[in-house]
Amino acid sequence: MTKLTKKQLSNRLKHNAANYDVGYATPPASGKFQKGKSGNPKGRPKGVKNKPRPAYDEPFYDIIFEEAYRDVPIKEGDKILTISTAAAVMRSIGLKAMKGEPRSQKLFAEILLTTEAKKLKDHVEYFEALLDYKRDATAELERRAKHGLTDLPPVLPHPDHIILNMRTGEARIHGPVSEEELKMLERAKRTRAVQIDELQCLNDALKLAIEEGNQAAVIDLKEMIQRDQRLFETVDKFVKLFEPA
Repeated sequence: MTKLTKKQLSNRLKHNAANYDVGYATPPASGKFQKGKSGNPKGRPKGVKNKPRPAYDEPFYDIIFEEAYRDVPIKEGDKILTISTAAAVMRSIGLKAMKGEPRSQKLFAEILLTTEAKKLKDHVEYFEALLDYKRDATAELERRAKHGLTDLPPVLPHPDHIILNMRTGEARIHGPVSEEELKMLERAKRTRAVQIDELQCLNDALKLAIEEGNQAAVIDLKEMIQRDQRLFETVDKFVKLFEPA
């Protein structure tokens, strides 16, 4: 049996309908639209009209990112690794490219070049923005000093905390960027100073206990020193996040 295409079937139906008063593409007279009269006199019901939705009023964006960064297991040799879907897709493209598949090689190169160009563009814009801010913030501090203005809010981030390296292109902020962070940093510094004093006192007490041969005190003091040392290291690590090297 010969298999007809969709177009051939349509032509057959039209041809057959031509031999009948009523059939395909030939409805009965009572069912035909009357000339000059609308087939839907009442029009479209209210509320049915298509309305454009806001560009970001779509849960589809969330779905895309959720799936892109969803963890999936992959096998690498004898090990099972867990990586994001996006990483798994890129790894798959990269592996095919390394095996010499032309389409994968082209796609991988395009993705890499586009991503590197976008990253460089963003970094240059960020560097320039920090450079402009550092210049303007320095000028503002000089203006305050010149006029003796001391009751104004702090300039944050402080221009001294803007780290820019023209040779390497490094651009970063190493300091508080809000009054809230500034207050947290000041509290952390006070806590760190107290911890330093307490650790010094505990170590002096430990030396004395060792000299006196007081083993019970030695054990207790060592435990206290370990506890305070952990606290000090936690606070010190937080402070160093904001203090310029």
